Amino acid sequence: MRPSIAHCRPLLVLIMAITLPATWAQAVIIANDNFSYSAGDLHGQNGGTGWSDAWDADASSTETVVSTGLSYGITGGGTVGGDGSGALQIGAGGFGELAFRLLPSQSGNAVFFRALVKLSAGTFETSGSPDALLFWFDNAIAGGTHSTNIPNIGLLSDSNNDYAVRLNSSTVARLGGHVDNDMHLIVGKLYKTAPGPTGYYNRFSMWLDPLAGDEAAPDATATTTSNYLQNFQYLGIRSNSLDTGDAFIIDEILLADSFSDVVPLPEPATLAMMLLGGLATIRRRR
Repeated sequence: MRPSIAHCRPLLVLIMAITLPATWAQAVIIANDNFSYSAGDLHGQNGGTGWSDAWDADASSTETVVSTGLSYGITGGGTVGGDGSGALQIGAGGFGELAFRLLPSQSGNAVFFRALVKLSAGTFETSGSPDALLFWFDNAIAGGTHSTNIPNIGLLSDSNNDYAVRLNSSTVARLGGHVDNDMHLIVGKLYKTAPGPTGYYNRFSMWLDPLAGDEAAPDATATTTSNYLQNFQYLGIRSNSLDTGDAFIIDEILLADSFSDVVPLPEPATLAMMLLGGLATIRRRR
């Protein structure tokens, strides 16, 4: 008699337990920083992995390392942060380019980015001089300033009070009504439709608080036919119009070549326990 699907499930569970860790081992982390520094000025700090230089920061009163980091549990996935390291606080007093860091030049077909962000004090204004807090990617800088038409991801406030991705000054995709005092996991995928070093980054997708299986369903995607950026070697942070008393916390910056790196699955040992629990449930049902 042909075995039923229910009879096959224990075997599938076992296959997953064996093969998934092997898949994780192939992951490529480009760079990461969990801000495991002494509290104080960000400028000159040189931790994390994958970077080519230390942080270049604008003002010690605006970009400061704090001792308490962020931790975020992904529904259906693993945990981002929670390792006891610090975090980066962005406060009022800076405008435009706040900090940037040099990377080995990146020209791959797709680069994934993530960061934890929390509005920890003050309010995020959407009128008058709207606030902004954005991460940017560029292949050159001039006096600490990035180019005009380069990719951005983060909080880009206006009357919609939203998170956004932007490929250039006129190509923006937005999410409305999400700015609050909660912590959020921002994930981006910057990619090319024409692959190779000569192709241009002309798609930028974003997820806000994604689930572990959400790669195929981004919350917003910006698309352009303009050719601006073929490679990048700087990651930077910029702000706009933050007032006295405003403060954002940033943590767990990571760039990688796959969604599962930036939105991790549970650790193999945790997954094995989950799978064994599922197997036991299946046996009880049988």
